[in-house]
Amino acid sequence: MALFNTERITRTAKTALRSAAFLAALVGPLAAESKEAKTQVHAVESSSYSLYRFKNLDGNSLHIIQGAFGRLEPYLCDTESLRCEPEVQSATAKKADTLENSPVTFSKSEKNKPGQIVFHDAKGFELARYETTDQITNGIAAPDGASFAYYVPAITNETNTKKFVLLHLEKGKINRSEFSYTVAQKWEMLTEANRLHSFSPDGSRYAFIEDSDNFPAPRIVPVTEGLNQSMKVGWQYLGVVADILFVSNNTLLLQANTKSSPYDWSLHQIDIERDTHKEVLKSISILDEIKRLVNGKVLVPVMDGPNMKPMVYDPATYTASSFSGLNWSKRHYHNKREIIDFSNHSHGVLVEPEKTLSKNAPLIVWLHGGPFRQVATDFHSYPSYATYDWMLDEVAARGAAVLKLDYPGSYGYGNSYVYSLTGGNGVTEIQSVIDDIREFKALSGMKGDTHVVGNSYGGYMAAKLIADYPQEIRSAIPINGVFDWRTLLDYLRTSIFNVQFGGLYDPKHPTPYENASITMRVPNLTSRNNIMVVVSGEDDVINNDQSFAFVELLRSHKQRVMQLLLPGEKHILTKASSNELLCHALLQQIFSKDPPDSCKF
Repeated sequence: MALFNTERITRTAKTALRSAAFLAALVGPLAAESKEAKTQVHAVESSSYSLYRFKNLDGNSLHIIQGAFGRLEPYLCDTESLRCEPEVQSATAKKADTLENSPVTFSKSEKNKPGQIVFHDAKGFELARYETTDQITNGIAAPDGASFAYYVPAITNETNTKKFVLLHLEKGKINRSEFSYTVAQKWEMLTEANRLHSFSPDGSRYAFIEDSDNFPAPRIVPVTEGLNQSMKVGWQYLGVVADILFVSNNTLLLQANTKSSPYDWSLHQIDIERDTHKEVLKSISILDEIKRLVNGKVLVPVMDGPNMKPMVYDPATYTASSFSGLNWSKRHYHNKREIIDFSNHSHGVLVEPEKTLSKNAPLIVWLHGGPFRQVATDFHSYPSYATYDWMLDEVAARGAAVLKLDYPGSYGYGNSYVYSLTGGNGVTEIQSVIDDIREFKALSGMKGDTHVVGNSYGGYMAAKLIADYPQEIRSAIPINGVFDWRTLLDYLRTSIFNVQFGGLYDPKHPTPYENASITMRVPNLTSRNNIMVVVSGEDDVINNDQSFAFVELLRSHKQRVMQLLLPGEKHILTKASSNELLCHALLQQIFSKDPPDSCKF
């Protein structure tokens, strides 16, 4: 559950951009954006990042959208010949796992009315009916119409109980079984997965992902035996499971990382009859789910540098093939990358320029939003984060060290790491990051200035870090961050942050909010510090008045502050011009110069 993103720039008496031309570009109109997008719709290869999005599947005909931002093209691909051609008209998007035309139908429970699951025969006549007061989510029917399963999140009940329910129709009778467990907090993380459960093609087996033991793990059971007989599979090898799919009656595919390699997301194959497990495809994207094709193969999204590509995987031969005819980004950075495991059990990715890094080079620390997100070693599979990876590669290519950090609350490390942030917002994760910075600089011998950059929740952290440690952090660039938790949570009322902060603000127990406060610590800032507040003009997640008010507060304290406004942008940046503008601003903030050949998205 990511939180926020945002643009405008003004000057204070103490801060000014070095380049008048750059300043004019920042404050100038962006009216040409729509025209630019139209003229570049076929210039996909010129983009620094490209991805595909699934639209529809009709037999062997796969409809996708490929490109990035305004540079998007519809393609029609043949899953047998693996050839793609531009499509004149884009197909209508199709939702996966719908219950349309299914032999099982259901209605959710309401205030005074129970939910109903109804089984039908091939002609549509009712065979059996089941009523429940459960809050049904993620309902799926077996292909043979004899079983139905659903999930009940912990947030729907007072006992913090998660529950998978399996209904199996046999000889006119519905047999019900469940797998349930309680969790420490009302924080729903399972539904971050692409898919929670799956039936085998013949309906004889059911598999689901549960997180009763810290890490989401897959379980399998014959539908006739009930969920109390389900068995864990592959859990010894796996970390977080993000998707689960039966591709045949005996073969299960999983999107997952491992506990020992949390940044390596791969496709895993489990043969149930042989009781074997194999990692079959590396560098997959968890942005989208695995999709069955009609030929027994599956469609899997795979990351290849700045591109997210569709691959056809054959479980029978353990081989993957790519499509021809698609235009991909040719941009490849030659920056060096290294995964770093810190002594406090946090993790990060170091990006260095290809040339030798100077000990006096600046250190840029990147903090993702969420907080339930994870950084990537290369380009992120989430488009909204991949563009930041592009900017960070631009910064590293100019001679800086970039340290992309995961902190307590991040995704990919199990529930306990996520829960560790609860009650400690503004303290726990901030201490973790400053410890990581100190450890990295001590081990590397780097003596250059440290700059922190973050979006959404990471934007909040960037501002909090410089306010807490003004002597160690030279500048901060918060992008669509939170600067007033009390106001935000009063507005959201029931967000996960209300769980983390222990509820809405209570004047009798103000400590969580005071610990997280940035505004109370603004007087800590010194004349050496510099803050650039980046704010979207139409942020649809965080009221951008928070950013404007924070800028005015800094000015009232005579602090060095700059405001960069991105007109027309929402929380997630969607314009290529906005990303280029922000990239130029980062280079100017960090290096006090903006090379003319930089930031060409």
